[in-house]
Amino acid sequence: MRAAFDEVRRRAARDGLRGRVRVWQRWTGTPYSVAGELLPTAGTILDLGCGFGMLSGLLAIHAPGRNLVGLDVDGAKIARARRLFGDLARFEQVDFSAPVVDLPLADAVVTWDVLHHLEDPLALLRWARARLAAGGVLVVKENDTVPLGKRLVAEAVEVVALGLEVTASARVQFRSVAAWTELLEAAGFDVEVARHLPAREGFFVPHSVFVARNPR
Repeated sequence: MRAAFDEVRRRAARDGLRGRVRVWQRWTGTPYSVAGELLPTAGTILDLGCGFGMLSGLLAIHAPGRNLVGLDVDGAKIARARRLFGDLARFEQVDFSAPVVDLPLADAVVTWDVLHHLEDPLALLRWARARLAAGGVLVVKENDTVPLGKRLVAEAVEVVALGLEVTASARVQFRSVAAWTELLEAAGFDVEVARHLPAREGFFVPHSVFVARNPR
């Protein structure tokens, strides 16, 4: 995954210092290598809340057999994703509150640091399950509530990001591993992995990761 990051960083340099800093901040702040390990290396993967496309780009470079489709509500971020990574993945602006018919049924879905920004994360999880093939896998990376020190740092980072309009959000809601698991189960998923990432993997933010299966 490190080689994939080097290519993503090279592309982000097209946006000058701001682009380089943003990519480096994301790489050092969240364990993207975990996504590369947990997601299949081939098939169609939907990246929900893809932002400017960094994860989609990383996953596509890391395993060229993956067909990445990045989805986000923010048209400006989708435009940037297309400019930086449009040769590697498809990017579409989507209203997740409405049905979408012009999308392939996915072999896997990933959502990375998205759900804690949503007023109703359960709605997005149900939307994701409707777009996922039977037996398909959902990989979720979210912010945990422990340890407290990391949680306070992560919340401060979110406040800065909102103030700089790097991201848009409802009231940020961090949840425990147990609480995220309950949400996934309420959406109809079978949860296979639900774990807090230890300090050596978790950087300065309290990360947790989940792997769930669509049983239908």
